[in-house]
Amino acid sequence: MNPHSVLLDGGGGVFYGTTYYGGSDSSGTVYELTCSGGSCSESVIYTFTGGSDGSNPHAGLIMDSNGALYGTTVFGGANSKGTVYKLVESGGSWTETVLYSFGASSSDAAIALAGWCSAAPKACSTGPLPREADRRAACMAAARFTN
Repeated sequence: MNPHSVLLDGGGGVFYGTTYYGGSDSSGTVYELTCSGGSCSESVIYTFTGGSDGSNPHAGLIMDSNGALYGTTVFGGANSKGTVYKLVESGGSWTETVLYSFGASSSDAAIALAGWCSAAPKACSTGPLPREADRRAACMAAARFTN
């Protein structure tokens, strides 16, 4: 499954992460680890299809004050250049919404490998940041969608 991300501490012994591969379409997953008494159990909360929902998440997640998760994918989306997505839990199931598809024009960012951040750039995750443009795009999206 190739986990690539830093785990997000959701509190109460629950952690969230992403895998670059895995899932029924091998396009990556978002998973939840529930830990108690020295052991953890894993459950996949979202499987990417590789289409308009995105594919191959590479970086970690952030969580807003309502418990929604936000992340990026490297590929997929409307332009096949990656997405910014939101996952919301309701009644025990998670629903994904694509907030932005990268690559709409030649001047748009694409192939987001950078980690998320809050509105303050110093809060960026410790995930790989190979391109400054990716980091800036993720930070601007985080500030736009979580504030």
